[in-house]
Amino acid sequence: MKDSNSSPYNFQSVFQNLERSASRFFEGFTDSFLGEAETLRDGSELHPVELPRDLFAHRNAQTEWWYYTGHAKTTGGERFSYELVFFKRRTDLDKFSFFPVRLFGNPIYFAHFAITEIDNEKFRYSHLKSANGSFDLPALMSEKNYHLRIGDWSVRESLGIHILRASIGNDLVFEASLKPLKRILLNGRD
Repeated sequence: MKDSNSSPYNFQSVFQNLERSASRFFEGFTDSFLGEAETLRDGSELHPVELPRDLFAHRNAQTEWWYYTGHAKTTGGERFSYELVFFKRRTDLDKFSFFPVRLFGNPIYFAHFAITEIDNEKFRYSHLKSANGSFDLPALMSEKNYHLRIGDWSVRESLGIHILRASIGNDLVFEASLKPLKRILLNGRD
C-alpha cells in the first residue's frame, strides 16, 4: 500500500502552493496599489515612556488604545458605571488568510462604549469603527496633542482635564470631565 503523503496528488501540498501563490499575488497587487507595507519599527518603541507625549497617537505603533472606566453619580443621584475605549490598529503587517488587511484600511479605528445604570439594573453598549473611507465615520487620533475621535465620540485633554463624550442612539449622551487626583506613576518606577 502506498503512503498517501508520497502521492503526486497530495492535496495539502497543492493547497499550500495555491495559498502561497495567492498571497504573493495579493501582496504584489497591494504594494502596486498602495505602496509597500511599513515595518512599523522606527526605534521609538525602545524609548522610555514620556508624558504627555505618549498620550498622543504614534504613527508607527501597530496597536494603541486609550481606556477609561469608572463609577459615578448623576446630579440626580443615580449611580452608574462606564467604559470608553479607543483603538488604533496599523494593518501594514496584517493578513486575513492570504489577503492583506491594509486594502480595507490603514489604520483602522475602533471605539467601544458601555454604561451600566446600577439602580435601574440596565446595561447598554455600542461600538464604532472607521477606516476613514468615503462611507465611514470620520476618525482622528492626533500625533500632536491628546485628541481622539470617531464620529461624535471623543476624548481630549485640555488644561489637565480629560473630556470624554460618547452616545448610544439618540437618547443617551455621556459627557464627563475628569481631573486626575493622583500623580502619574509609571510601571517599574517608584
